[in-house]
Amino acid sequence: NHWNRYNAAADKLHEWVCYAQKHLSSITLPQNLAETSVEDMRKFWEVKAQYEVMNKKVYEISCNSLDNALTTISIADEELQRQLHNQLVDSWTTVATRIIDMQNHVYNSIKTSSTTSTDKITFIENELRDINSTFKDLKGVLKSSEDLCLYLEKIQTLKTRVHLIDSELGQIALATDFNVEKITELFEISTNVSNQINEEHEAAENFYKRLEIIENGIKAQEKHFIDITKVLDECSSRINGKKPDVEKSLDDCKICQSELSDSWSELMKLRQMLHTLPMNLKVTISPQQTERDLSILQNIHSDLERKCESNMSQLRDRLVLWNKFHRQLETIHNHIQETEFMMDLIQLHETADYHRLLKATERLDALLVEIEHKKHTIDDLQTITKPLLETSEPSVSIEIQETVEQITVLWQNTQENLHDLCQRYEKAVKLWDHYNNICEGVKDCISQNCSTSCELREVDDLQMLRQCQETVTERKRDLNKLKQFIEDINKQVGFNIGDTMLSEIDEFARRMEDISEDLTFQINTTTCKHAEKAVAQTTYASSNAMVKQIQQDLKLPLPDSQHGDIIMDLETNLLNLSATEARLKNVAPQKHNTSDNDSIYTDFKNLHSLSFALLQDTLHQHQHLLQQMVLQNDVHYMLKYWEIFLLHTAAFLDHKIPSDYSGLQQFRDQYSVLDYLIRQWKTSILKISQFRSGSEDLYESLNQQHYNCIQKLNENREKIEECLRLWRNFKSLRKTLQEATANIEAEKHNLQMEYINIKELPKLMTKVDSLQARFSELEGDLIKMNRVVDQLTSRLPEEEINAEIRSEQSSTTLRISKLAENVNTWRIFLMGVSELQSDFKTQCNHIKDNLLELEQCLCNLQRDNPVTSQHHLNMLKNEKLRLVCVKEDLMRINGVKEKLQYCISPFDAKHIHKKVTSLWQLFEKQENTISMLLKQMEDRTHNRKLFLNHYNLLMEWICQFEKRLNDSNKYEMCEEDANFIKSIEDMLLQEVSCKESEVVWFNAIGNDLMKALPPGDIQMEISSKLEILNEAWSKLIRHCQDRRQKISEVSSTAILLEQRINEIKIWMAETEWELKQPLIFENIEKGCLDKLLDDYEKLQRSIEGNSGNIAEILNLCEMLFTDVESWNVHIDRKYIKPDCTKVWEIKMEAHLHRYKQTKAGFTDNLEHVG
Repeated sequence: NHWNRYNAAADKLHEWVCYAQKHLSSITLPQNLAETSVEDMRKFWEVKAQYEVMNKKVYEISCNSLDNALTTISIADEELQRQLHNQLVDSWTTVATRIIDMQNHVYNSIKTSSTTSTDKITFIENELRDINSTFKDLKGVLKSSEDLCLYLEKIQTLKTRVHLIDSELGQIALATDFNVEKITELFEISTNVSNQINEEHEAAENFYKRLEIIENGIKAQEKHFIDITKVLDECSSRINGKKPDVEKSLDDCKICQSELSDSWSELMKLRQMLHTLPMNLKVTISPQQTERDLSILQNIHSDLERKCESNMSQLRDRLVLWNKFHRQLETIHNHIQETEFMMDLIQLHETADYHRLLKATERLDALLVEIEHKKHTIDDLQTITKPLLETSEPSVSIEIQETVEQITVLWQNTQENLHDLCQRYEKAVKLWDHYNNICEGVKDCISQNCSTSCELREVDDLQMLRQCQETVTERKRDLNKLKQFIEDINKQVGFNIGDTMLSEIDEFARRMEDISEDLTFQINTTTCKHAEKAVAQTTYASSNAMVKQIQQDLKLPLPDSQHGDIIMDLETNLLNLSATEARLKNVAPQKHNTSDNDSIYTDFKNLHSLSFALLQDTLHQHQHLLQQMVLQNDVHYMLKYWEIFLLHTAAFLDHKIPSDYSGLQQFRDQYSVLDYLIRQWKTSILKISQFRSGSEDLYESLNQQHYNCIQKLNENREKIEECLRLWRNFKSLRKTLQEATANIEAEKHNLQMEYINIKELPKLMTKVDSLQARFSELEGDLIKMNRVVDQLTSRLPEEEINAEIRSEQSSTTLRISKLAENVNTWRIFLMGVSELQSDFKTQCNHIKDNLLELEQCLCNLQRDNPVTSQHHLNMLKNEKLRLVCVKEDLMRINGVKEKLQYCISPFDAKHIHKKVTSLWQLFEKQENTISMLLKQMEDRTHNRKLFLNHYNLLMEWICQFEKRLNDSNKYEMCEEDANFIKSIEDMLLQEVSCKESEVVWFNAIGNDLMKALPPGDIQMEISSKLEILNEAWSKLIRHCQDRRQKISEVSSTAILLEQRINEIKIWMAETEWELKQPLIFENIEKGCLDKLLDDYEKLQRSIEGNSGNIAEILNLCEMLFTDVESWNVHIDRKYIKPDCTKVWEIKMEAHLHRYKQTKAGFTDNLEHVG
């Protein structure tokens, strides 16, 4: 566009320069203008008019367009183009200089004194004829603004020529030696031509201005339509774009629609102006191009309106789709956010119990059902998205698809997360159900075993005990399952549900371990009893058979001689009977102690009596047979069986001494029988009267054997008696320890260690202390038993028996140590509960005393009302710090309460909770009171500081504001910018309005301080400052109100003065125009002069009549300026200048003086002619 504009302007300029050079070269302007041809002068002024048109319309466009064109588009031959342009500019400058020189030549030639008046008159006559003919020849049809502009310049050149002629005629007329009639005639012609040209110029100029307004409006509308077209094209291109683009396009279309409506009104206004153009010119003007441009603009406007409506319809439809899409997106986002929020709200954090977990699971299930019901929103989104995807741009479609996929994935992820959370919580609930069921089973097992522990001690059914043991073992395995359940629950809920359950499981494990040990001990005891019973039955059967056999043997008839073999059999029977009797003695009391039925006890008793009787009978028979052998006096036979007896005895004594208690008893009884038999045999041998020869040596040998047997028998008997004594001591000590342990366990089981009643706590501690004291007695028995065991095992040769003894010793010791540990644990537990209860009570009393003391202190503070005392403020801060310590004590006591609640009874727990709650309530009451008092004190102290600071600030501002108001130079740099000055005045008033609320606040703070402060210097100071500030503020407000009223009055006066001054100026302009009119004497008669004098007197009377008005205006101006200076306000003095009025008066006087001089001159000439 710039290049096209430049090329067109350059071509037109070049063409005219060539035309001007050609015509200027043909024009000759001699020194004497009277010799100048009319044709050359007309041609010069024609070129001059064209020059003015080209200078305004073409030359400036050419120069500006080149720079813009080169800035817009770079070209390779830029240097050449600039060179050509410079050549054109040089040519233009040459032509312009030539035209100016020629015009100056004309001016100088006509004004120079070297040209005679006659030549000047001749030139003027020629010029007037040429101007008149030229003006009359100005006819034709103007079809463009350039033609009109050229027409205007032609009229202007005529006007310039006439003005030049009038000036020169005036100079010539002043000369007294020239023809007045000729001058008057030329003046008349010039005046007529001048009037016609002025009227034509004014009409043409008015027409041109109005046509230029229309054309500028058309250009503005063209540019506006181009901009609207660009906007509508952009909107059309963005129809299938993103939602912000669609919304912006729709807004732009609405703006375009509004602008098109305004443009239509403007077009109609331009057409109305075009149709109402004044047609009072000599030429005919037909602005066809303007009419055509307007019609084109109307057509463009209609097309743009249709395009705008079409775009808006499409954009609205498109925006409906986008709004549906985004509403659906927002709905889904809201559903997702609500679901995530509800998930986070329902989900358990840090702590949990079964009921909360169950309730959370139910709510999550309901939430899952709800989100599944809302799944249709995704399908609806797909349905809504389909038309958008089909019609949108590829990039937008991809973005929409990605958004839909993202929201779908987000929805699915939320649903999956919720489903996963529901599954985890449901699994956790099931695990917790299993945990509770197993816990109930474990608790039932513990409570059942605890309640039946005494009964189980009396149970002899080994199978039942083993079933109980299997149940306990299974429950112990369940404890491991419980721990696994807790781990699984922690994994499912995502956090540790607490150590309470683990401590409960540990407590269950400890108690199950105690129960298991008790059952193991009971089973071992019962197993031993059963084994003893089996042994007893076997012993009874074998003993009974043996007794019957011996009875049968005793009933056999004895031979008359040879009783040795029978005696040997009797001795064997005696040993067997003694062993049997020992076994029966060992077994029968144990059966009695086990409370077996009386039949078995009776059988054993009868068998024991029978065996004892049979033993006596056998001994009696053995004695009888020995006497028979002595009576037979067969020494050799006697020594033979004695030798056999001694050999059997020696062999028996060589037998290994058993280590068990029963074997030792049997050996002891058999050794007693052997001792009796040995002595019987010795006595019987000594009863033989004499020995045969050869028998003495045998007797000596047997006698030595006899002594050896007795010696060994005594040695073995001592060992057996010592072992039996140690065995009896061991059994006695073990039995004592077992009985004591059983009694302690029974008493321990009878203690109530759950839900302890605090009132019963001292009794429980006494009982536990008594149980603890009994272990010191058991320690002595344990030491004795250990010493006995050491002695016993050192004498027993069998390692198995020793190991069994050691095992019994260690089991008894272990049982006692565990029991001691359990009792000590209970003792420590009870001591801990006691310490907690004592600590709780002490802390409660301490906290209560502190709170009551604090309450009393606060009551005193409230009563004294120490509002602004720094001492009391510091005291309150100290009390607040003290309250922080009390809060820490309360937090500690909360921990003590939590620990106590697990140990004490529900009644005591409720009482403790109520007590702690009351302390917290009292604490919160005191905390609120301290906070209120402290806040009140701090606020009022702060308000006092603010009051004093704001007092200084407000007083300083009032002083500064008054200085600004009274500053006479504040508008010195911007006197001509009335709007800015008005805005400054408004800002000053707004500043006062803003400060008014601050003053109200200041008074409120001051009044509050006055009420709160006790009478004294501070109150007087506050009251004094309030009075001073309010007085200063009231004074400022009154001053502002008066000043605002004065500004209004000054403005009204200034407007009135401006109107009156304008009226005076109009009158002066009219008077000046009348004074500028040339004096025309129609004839040289006195009536003509009288008429001119009458006109002069009328003008003089008009001037004198308005002089009073001018004086009044001057006085009003002086008064106005006095008010302005006194109030330091501003008015626009541009139109209110008394000096201007004085200048006008001086000018009037000058014109009147000139008028008088002219009249006097013509009067002299008249007299001279006369």
